[in-house]
Amino acid sequence: MRFSLLSRAALECAVTAGMRPAVVHAHDWQAGLVPAYLKERFRQHPAFAGAGTVFTIHNLAYQGFSAGRCCRHSICRGTCSPGKASSSGTT
Repeated sequence: MRFSLLSRAALECAVTAGMRPAVVHAHDWQAGLVPAYLKERFRQHPAFAGAGTVFTIHNLAYQGFSAGRCCRHSICRGTCSPGKASSSGTT
């Protein structure tokens, strides 16, 4: 629950600060809801108009069961090394 609140608060903070990101980069499961929030709750907000998302998995072993569900909301999925990419199915 705390990371879902943190993810939403980060997006609200970006809006309040007047940021207009071209890309929102979410790292690991802690920020896994950011792409979903962008798609569902902030879709019409001008601060995120045209913004893409990237979801990077740094260590697949620590991602738990929900990582795959969060990844499907990202436009682009990335890993930090070719070895991790082949084991996660992003190649």
